[in-house]
This record gives sequence, C-alpha cells and structure tokens, in this order.
Amino acid sequence: MKTIPISFISFILLFFTSSPAQIAENQAIESSIRIQKSQKHIIEIKQLKFIPDYIEVNKGDTITFINNDYVDHDVTEEKTKKWSSSLMKKGNSWSMAAKVDADYYCTLHVIMKGKIRVKK
Repeated sequence: MKTIPISFISFILLFFTSSPAQIAENQAIESSIRIQKSQKHIIEIKQLKFIPDYIEVNKGDTITFINNDYVDHDVTEEKTKKWSSSLMKKGNSWSMAAKVDADYYCTLHVIMKGKIRVKK
C-alpha cells in the first residue's frame, strides 16, 4: 500500500477549499493595506536651503515643509505654478500630497530650489 505524505494532502485540501471569492477578498485586503502605507516626509527650510533639496516619494505620500529659518519663505512648483504654499513664518509648516515629479523653489529667495521625484 502506498502512503501519501501529509503535507501533500494538506496542500490539496487548502487549494481546493479556497473559493475564488475568498482569494479575491484576500487580494483586496492586501491592496488596501498597501494603499494605507503612505508615508510622511519632512523637508526643513533652514539657512536659505531646503533640507533635503531632493526627495524620492511614493504617489500619495505627504510632504511637509517646515520653516525653521529666521526669515519668511514659501514653496512653489516651478514650471507651471500648479501648487504653492502661503507665506510661512518661522515655525510654520505646509503640507501637500505628492502626485507627480516637481521642481520647486521659494519665490522670495529664488536661489532656494528643490526637487520631488515620485516613484512609479
């Protein structure tokens, strides 16, 4: 008489007892978990610089600019001016959700520049 390993029987039972609906539900849960894992990033404004001045993020991540400088600053998308913060005094911050790659700068101090790269 031939014996069948228990691991093989377990595999067969598991494979045939998972319905397509259960598999789809598990995939939806996994996808939802990935979506919820958006991250928060901080860009500090200090000594007339964005620190860091280059950042790579995922689409939907939150980027917060914090003005820790002694003078006022803003943050504006450079090419088309699609987004811009209000004037930030020392200690103030402004946040945005990353959607696409962007070069940005401070309109008050045009030498201050940075880049956001959104990973595909």
